[in-house]
Amino acid sequence: MPKSAKTSGPPTGLRDVSPSFRTDFRDRLAWLIGLFETKAGAARAAGVTPEQLARYLSGATPKMPVHILFNLANEKGVSLDFLGSGKGERFSNAPNRVAYVVLPILEAALGASGGGEQVAFPRLLLSGAKFADESLCLAVHHGRANEPDLRDGEFIVLDRSVTTFVVDGFYAIDRDGQMVFRFIERDITGGVVVKARNPTFDSRMLTIDQARQLKVLGRAIWAGGLL
Repeated sequence: MPKSAKTSGPPTGLRDVSPSFRTDFRDRLAWLIGLFETKAGAARAAGVTPEQLARYLSGATPKMPVHILFNLANEKGVSLDFLGSGKGERFSNAPNRVAYVVLPILEAALGASGGGEQVAFPRLLLSGAKFADESLCLAVHHGRANEPDLRDGEFIVLDRSVTTFVVDGFYAIDRDGQMVFRFIERDITGGVVVKARNPTFDSRMLTIDQARQLKVLGRAIWAGGLL
């Protein structure tokens, strides 16, 4: 049988279109960086060195982590949809142009490497809270000790600038190299009650000296997860 004739027309495979897409994306990235007064200022906003930013721009380092793109776009109020596709409005119409805060992930086994993974977290969910961006991190609650308030697998946003029991609430505590969450209720004497919200787990009353010996990793300011 004769071989089928090849049809003419533009290529349709992903391997054919992706180089063009990468080039177009670098053009949009260059435009975004050009909104900053200096490339050094853009690098500071991105959270990388000027050399690393230049490698992303040239394509020498092809994959830009999403949190870096979020940092740059949010600083100038640029639409992420436009950066990704080249379509739509270049600038976001959101009232608060800095829509996300980038959070590192704190592993439950303290000292374990999380691979530098970061998450862009909607700032709207933290409205009303006072914090410095660099003091926040994301952690996962494990176990049933705090049910029904905190469930196994829920995400927790921690304010790591809090290292003492300043108010009643949930805190992350270092227990022999493992991060655990407990509700802390301060006592009028200066001691605290370390509570597991699940009544099948024990709670403990600590004197002020015992409370000072606990290593506080941060105070929980937000919790959420699947229903």
